[in-house]
Formats: sequence, structure tokens, C-alpha cells
Amino acid sequence: MNTLRTKTENISYGLTWREAFLFGLIILGSAVLVSTEILNLFHALNFPAVFIFWLFLLLAMGGLLKKRMIKIYSPVLDLTLTEKIPFFLILVITVITGITAFYCPPNTWDSLTYHMATVAHWAQNRSVDLYPTHILRQVISPVWLGYLALHFQILFKGDYLANSIQWTSMLGCLIGVSLIAKELGLSLWGQWLSAFLVATLPMGILEASSMQGDYAVAFWIVCAIYILISYKNLSFSRTVLFALSISLAILTKGTGLVFSIPLLIGLLLRIKFNLVKTGLVLGIILIMLSGYLVRIHQLSPKNILIACDVHHVSINLGDISNSTIEANLLRNIGMHLGTPDQDLNKKIEKCLYQLGSLLKININDPKASFVLSEIHLSKPSHDENFATNPWHAVLYLCCLAFLCVFVRNKRIWVYTIYIAGMLLCLCAFVLWQPWSSRFHLPLFVLLAPVAAYVLERIKFRIIALIIIFVFFILAIPYLTDGHPRHLWGSQSFLKKSRAANLLSYSGASSEDLNIDIKNKLHAMGCDQIGLLMGEDDWDYPFYAFLNPHQKGSIRIEHVLIDNLTKDVQYPLGDFSPCAIIGITGLNTLNFHHKTFDLIFTKDNFKIFTKK
Repeated sequence: MNTLRTKTENISYGLTWREAFLFGLIILGSAVLVSTEILNLFHALNFPAVFIFWLFLLLAMGGLLKKRMIKIYSPVLDLTLTEKIPFFLILVITVITGITAFYCPPNTWDSLTYHMATVAHWAQNRSVDLYPTHILRQVISPVWLGYLALHFQILFKGDYLANSIQWTSMLGCLIGVSLIAKELGLSLWGQWLSAFLVATLPMGILEASSMQGDYAVAFWIVCAIYILISYKNLSFSRTVLFALSISLAILTKGTGLVFSIPLLIGLLLRIKFNLVKTGLVLGIILIMLSGYLVRIHQLSPKNILIACDVHHVSINLGDISNSTIEANLLRNIGMHLGTPDQDLNKKIEKCLYQLGSLLKININDPKASFVLSEIHLSKPSHDENFATNPWHAVLYLCCLAFLCVFVRNKRIWVYTIYIAGMLLCLCAFVLWQPWSSRFHLPLFVLLAPVAAYVLERIKFRIIALIIIFVFFILAIPYLTDGHPRHLWGSQSFLKKSRAANLLSYSGASSEDLNIDIKNKLHAMGCDQIGLLMGEDDWDYPFYAFLNPHQKGSIRIEHVLIDNLTKDVQYPLGDFSPCAIIGITGLNTLNFHHKTFDLIFTKDNFKIFTKK
């Protein structure tokens, strides 16, 4: 039977189907990035060009699979009963999160403010060049997630596949951690257990159907660390794949850069500072980041790290110290220890503060905190911005304690040190925030094989099976009642239109408001629309409601801007709006020497038209 399992995984040239899946996605992700930058040079980010790119890419990858693949599927019937249990529970989770991801539009706050808003601007401009905007995060944030969403937006004339990026990243993480577990010496049971622990992460379940980006970062980091630990001698091709994974992690989210630091150090140690391979890795990373860095330099020539300043997430280098790292370490771990019992939470919180006092540190050190944030434990949240992973945190801490006392396996220790390095880098460079638990998702994904390694060594497997069933039951509320994408109840996304789901955070009144604005502008025959808003207001709904089919005749641009992009030229040329939608206290606006008077107001929104 074990021979059968090995044969069914084999692919020619020594790859298993799981490696082929990971490496294939690395190549696909890199191709999306490179093609976007090349098409942008010719202002050719349009349907024909993107369609031809995907046609050739899929034909090429399909031909490669047909030529080289022997068999890619290990029969489920070949699994033992204890292996089938985590398999089918994982299947349930992936199906439910998949339904949520494909049915719902991207409706997180950040998606409406800048993730999908940026994609809408790019699709309209047929370019990823800088553009004037009130929301700086739209033009300074890492770009890879947006690039792939842009391709989907162009191909399908809407955001129908935007959430699938994170969902696919979750699948990639499940496969990736099972490979890592295999590399660490775990049996097939241990590999399934590793994947199950990842599948039941509360934050992972919620992010699998969103555009937040943390699961995508986790996937690229999983790919990089697997390559780093799995081969005795890193070949040229493996080194290239490692560099591509690191590049994509950095270009997906800022935390990707933080988590890449220990892996890059580990690579240098593994290749013994080989100049050729070091130059190769750094050269690939620089080339992959070049388009993004050029645009950042155009916007802010003196501050290449402006994204850190705009997002308010980084600790000033001069403020980094043992005390700030220790304070963040206590808070980053402690925030996952909240329980349904608020009295117990107060006791745990008190212990955290006492531990800080014992270490002679200010646990809420303002130098290491976002806007003087303080840690206070609360009941586990079902909101994707604030959800934590409490039972995984307890399990992982217990397994790490066991590891320290009883395990002397060098491979597992090297792997664990990489994860510890990532956590320390996060504590050193990133301000603690009430929503920091999102940033921890890659760490919880990577720790799954470590916990599975310990659980596999428990003599009575029934204990691990009990943990599996308990974790699955605890995961159900996040599958069915996650905010803002509820599966059951009166707020179920299955009972709402796509437009209503888009605005789930604000309710039906916001949908009515957008419809009223759309009808008013349509009655005026206005298709050149200006936007005046704050740096954290929702931009994307205006594109979704006013131009749902991406008609070229309709143009929406930000106006009256007062930030770094105020002197940036509109990519489509001069803009002369016939109406301006504003979130402002003013009743008269002046734009390009023309006066716009107030003609409509509802809630905080106003419509102004030219005299």
C-alpha cells in the first residue's frame, strides 16, 4: 500500500504532484506579475491582451502537465480510517469556504477602501501607473494580489473571482504544510493532521473568502521555507523558485518582507554565501520588485519605505529595543488567549501585565503600538479583522513546550527556529495593533507541522482524534457565522443580492444610498464623475454601482486632492467632471476654475454639479 501511495504521487523529473502544484502556482504568480508590468509599458491592460496571455499560459501549463505527469491523485480509498477523518473534514471546510468566496463579492473594509478600489482604477485606466487619489494606500501598497484581481476583473467584467485568490492560497497552504510535514519525517497521518490544523484556523477560515492578503503571503512563505528545508543541495531551478516565492511574498503584503528576512538569512547560510547564487536571488528579487519600486520612487523619491509610513505599521528603527520586542512578543501571543468567559479573560490579561512588570517593560509601550493601542482580552470574535486562534494557540504552546523538553530532532528544530525568527522580526519591526492577529496567519500555518509532529508521538491516537473533532466543532461558527459573510440566519449572504453583500458592513441603507446616487446621475446623463472623500472612505462601491460593466464611456476620478498624488497626471488625460460626489461639509466646490453647486444630499454624501 505504501508503494502504491508513492507511485501515485510521482511525476517525471522527480516531482511529486504536491510539489508540482506549489511550483506551478509560483510560476503562474510570477507570470501574472511580469505580464502585468510588460502590458503596462504599452498601456495594453485590456481584454484582448490579457485573454491572449491567459490562453497561452494555460495551454503551456496544460501541455507541460500532459507531457511530464504520470499520475497526480492518490486514491482516497487508499487511506486508512484515521486518515479519512481529517481528509473529509478538510473537504467540508474547503467546500464551505469556497462557496462563500465565489458567491460573495470582496466586502471587507480594506477591500472597499483600497484593495478592490485600486483594481477598479487600474481597470478603468488600462494601466497600473500612478493616479491622483485621496487614499494613498491605493498607490503605495504592495501590488501582486491586485494584479491578479485586475486580470480577473478585465476577463470577467467584475469582481466574481477576486476572493478566489485567497481561497486558492488556502488550498496551497494545506498542500504545502503537508509537504513540510513529510519533509520533517511525519507519516501520512501526520501530514493530514498538519493540513487539518491549518484548515480549522479561525482567522484562516474567515480570510479564505476575502481579499485581505494574509493567506496569500502565507502561501508564498510556505513555498519558500519548503524549498529551503527540503533539498540537500539547492539546484539552480530550486534557487530561482525560492527567489520568486520571496519576491511574491514581498509584493503581496508588507508582512511578506518581514517574514522573508529569516528565510533569506537561512538561504545564505545554506549556500555558504555562494556569490553566484546570492547574486541570482537578489537579482531576481530586485527585477521582480522593479516596477513597484519605480512607481514608489516617482511618488516619493526620498522615502522608498513610504508604504510603512502611510499604513502606520512600522516601528521607527531608532525605537527598536529589547523592551519593544518583548512587549510586542507578549501582546502578539497574549491576544490569542481570549476565552468565551470574560472573567477568565481578565485574569489572563492581569497575568500578562504582571509578566510585563516582572520583565520591567511597559507592555503597551507607545513606541511599539499603533496610536497608543492597549491590549485587552475579549471573547473570540467572528469578525475577520479581529478574529484570533485561541485553541490553536494553546495547542501550539503546549507542543512547543514538549518540543523543548523531549525532542532533539535537528530538522524540526531548524524549522522551528525559522518560525521563531519570523515572529521576532514581526515583533521588532511591526507596531502592535488590535487587528494584529491577521498578520499572524502565516505563523499559525507554519506551526501546524510542529504540533502534528508532537501529536503523532502520542502513544494513544485517540487523543489526536478527539482534538480533531473538538477543533472541527469549534470551527463551525466561523464557517457559518463569520462577519461580514454570514452563511446562516437572517443575514445570510445566500438571501442577499451581490450588491447588498458588497455593502454588508453598512447594511441596506448604504445600498439604497448608492442606488439613489446612481439614479440621480443617470437622470442627469452624467458619465464623468468626480469623487471627494477621506483617506479611509469607501471608494470601490462607486465603481461597482456606477459602472458595473466597465463601460469605457463612464469615467470616475478623484478630485480636489491634497496629498502626494495631487500633482500626478490622470492616466487617461485631462478630466472635466459633470458632477462631483463628495463627503464634505462644504456646499460649494471649485475644480479647475469651475464652480460646482450642491444639488443633492443624503446621509454624509452630497452631489455637486457645474453651474
